[in-house]
Amino acid sequence: MWDIYLKFIRQQPCAICSDDTGSDPHHEVGNKRRGVGFKSHDIRAIPLCRTHHSELHSGGHATFEMKYGVSQCEIIVDTIERAIYQGVIQIAKEKI
Repeated sequence: MWDIYLKFIRQQPCAICSDDTGSDPHHEVGNKRRGVGFKSHDIRAIPLCRTHHSELHSGGHATFEMKYGVSQCEIIVDTIERAIYQGVIQIAKEKI
């Protein structure tokens, strides 16, 4: 399933500049839920063009988020919602 989700991410416009020529799946950094050398789960990936992906990694996530006025978490939620809407992620309907 996650290969399909990452393919979806690659087809999305950049979350910062809306460049729609293809995106890199950027895995969230700075969430303190992972150890050194481990990347976040694919569900926490966001679409970034090569330029913004490189900028985030070279300048740090806090600087990047401040500059663009959006957090990685906000983009993650938006991306997941878009994937659900487009049927890439399906939620089982259960009675509560």
